[in-house]
Amino acid sequence: MKKLLTIILCIAIIFTFTTGCGQNSDPVDEPADQQTDVQEEVQEPEQPETPEVPEETVETEEPEYKFTFDPKAVSGYWKEIFGESMVDTWYNVVDAALNGEDTFECPDEDTLGWVIGQFPEKCFPVLGELIAADYGSAHDGTARLLYLTSREEFDEKVAEFTAQVEEILNETMKEEYTDMEKALSLYRYFCSHYEYDYDTYEGMYNEPQDQVRCYRLFEEGIGICQELSTAYSFLLTQAGVDATIMMGGDHAWSYVRINGNNYHIDPTFVLGEPVNMAYFMMTDGQRRYTYSDDGEWTIGSVFVHEHEHPEYEEFVADDEFFKDIWDTTLVDFDHDKHVIHCTSIFDGEGDIDFDYEGF
Repeated sequence: MKKLLTIILCIAIIFTFTTGCGQNSDPVDEPADQQTDVQEEVQEPEQPETPEVPEETVETEEPEYKFTFDPKAVSGYWKEIFGESMVDTWYNVVDAALNGEDTFECPDEDTLGWVIGQFPEKCFPVLGELIAADYGSAHDGTARLLYLTSREEFDEKVAEFTAQVEEILNETMKEEYTDMEKALSLYRYFCSHYEYDYDTYEGMYNEPQDQVRCYRLFEEGIGICQELSTAYSFLLTQAGVDATIMMGGDHAWSYVRINGNNYHIDPTFVLGEPVNMAYFMMTDGQRRYTYSDDGEWTIGSVFVHEHEHPEYEEFVADDEFFKDIWDTTLVDFDHDKHVIHCTSIFDGEGDIDFDYEGF
């Protein structure tokens, strides 16, 4: 009997443990403040703080080259022709005009007449539209400047002209170009951007044409030889090339000094396409051949420095380096390879690659 009771007790204990561990067993009631979840709470891992990213700054790339307008750029030719005193007086005019001053340092009346009469048109074309000299005012080392517009209009005109000049220079040439390449790039630019004003030219035989001035070419894109050559030489001077104008007969063209030699360049006769190389980097002989003029020439201004040939050696153009391309039209040039690509104007001779590396 005792053995039977022991067996029954063991079975009861086993049954109790079995039901207590079953998956479907009810949880033991506990007070609400002591209840715990059977399944441990899963916590989200902490996310690292995202560093603040500054707003992206859009940087505009600087151009590989950049020419800026220089209001005091003066050709070396002009410094030789007019002398230090007149050039310094011109600088005084520029400073006074840009600062809105009425007087400037000027040694005498003769200097006043030459500087105001010659320099604005050739060295700062828009200024010739905006100022005038008060002739008779040069006393005690100063002279008076007259303004032809309001200050607001003056500043606006100068700003517009400055922007236009810089746009032309940066469109046509690169800073690393040689002086010859700058001259060639601008030569090509004139061919496709400006037109000859036949009406004004023909009208000059009947009466003086007051509108003939370099600034008109920049405004209207049309002009005669005097305006075209002055503008071409002005832009070259702004690009650091020594340039002025030459006049002979009833024509005007540009005159440049490159690598120590003088050359004639005619931006008028080359207007239009294709780009005729007969008028680029000419000698005196080539200039006379293309213009058929045996008269005397003047350099810088029709009023100054008679250009005598061949005795006046300082202004002789006799370097024939470019003679092989005078009978061609321009295709393009390669700055890196120092080659000008041309096409012969004679049938059957085809393309020419002119190597100017030794220049």
